[in-house]
Amino acid sequence: MEEYNRMLDKQDKMRADEWEKRESKIKKSMARMGDVMKKSDAAEKEFEARIVRDQILKDKEAEAREKKKREEERKRDRAMIAQLGV
Repeated sequence: MEEYNRMLDKQDKMRADEWEKRESKIKKSMARMGDVMKKSDAAEKEFEARIVRDQILKDKEAEAREKKKREEERKRDRAMIAQLGV
């Protein structure tokens, strides 16, 4: 009877160890998934920031081109007025 009880205790301990290993494995997997999500979020934020920076740069370049175009039109108008003697 004593041997039977030891065998049952041993089996219980083995089951408990198996459950602990499973839980540990699950926790590690969840931690890794959390790290992946954090990295993914950081990459997405960096991508969005890059898009915003690029768009701001494009807007500034377009504004500079427009300003240059208006200045050239003013110079042309002044030259035409000077030619006409008005």
